[in-house]
Amino acid sequence: MSADTVELKVCYSGVEIPNHELTGVFQPFYHFTNNAPWKSTDSGLELALVKAMIEHLNVSINVGDADNHISFRIKFPLELVF
Repeated sequence: MSADTVELKVCYSGVEIPNHELTGVFQPFYHFTNNAPWKSTDSGLELALVKAMIEHLNVSINVGDADNHISFRIKFPLELVF
């Protein structure tokens, strides 16, 4: 993080995604293969829509997996608005 950004981090504990699957989580209709209690109720579009909205706002989002949790980091640019 730098002085010109604000970072928001959201973590889900108790869930892990293998590193080789992390690149797919923002793809439409993606479903986690393991440890996903919600996989029977989601459409697989949620994270794809979030990423599209975030990129439209000129914001970045990244996903990581460590220590039995998934984390999403969203970086917002600080801009002066007059």
